[in-house]
Amino acid sequence: MPEIFISHIHEEAIAASGVRAFLARFELESFLSSETFQLRSGERWFERITEELQAARIAILMLSPVSVLRPWINFEAGWAWAQRKITIPACFGGLQVGNMPRPYSDLQGVQLETKHYNLVWDCYHHLGKDKLPDLPTPDETVPLRRALEGLRPIISPISGNK
Repeated sequence: MPEIFISHIHEEAIAASGVRAFLARFELESFLSSETFQLRSGERWFERITEELQAARIAILMLSPVSVLRPWINFEAGWAWAQRKITIPACFGGLQVGNMPRPYSDLQGVQLETKHYNLVWDCYHHLGKDKLPDLPTPDETVPLRRALEGLRPIISPISGNK
C-alpha cells in the first residue's frame, strides 16, 4: 500500500490527480480515492479509504477555499491527526498557507502553486529517504500547474478569488 494518502473533495479531483502524478515522478507512491485504478467498482469504498489511511505514513490535505469547509476533508484530516500521521496541508486555488483556519494553521503547510517541490522534499524527509531528488525541469511541472490552474473557474465563483 502507498505510504502517502491524498485527501481531496470530488470537485477538486483534477488537482489531486496532478499532485499524485507529480509525486510519482519522484517515485513517491500515493493513494487517491478518485483514481479508478486505485479504487475499483464493487469495493466497499469507506473500508478501503480507512485501510489506506491506516497504512499511510503521510496524509496530504488538498486545501482550497472550498475544500477547507467540507466535512470530508475535516474527517480525514482529523483521523490522520489522531493517528499521529504526518499531516501536510497543501494549499491552492486562492487559499494561502498564512490564511489557513485552525486547526490547519497549527501545521506547517505548503503552497502548491509556488512551492510544490517543497512537498516532494518534505515527503522524502518524513519517509526517511536518504537522497533528495533532482529539481524538476520547468517542463516537468507543467502538468501539475495546469491541474491546479484548471480549477480556478470552479473555485472562483464560490470563493470570490480571481
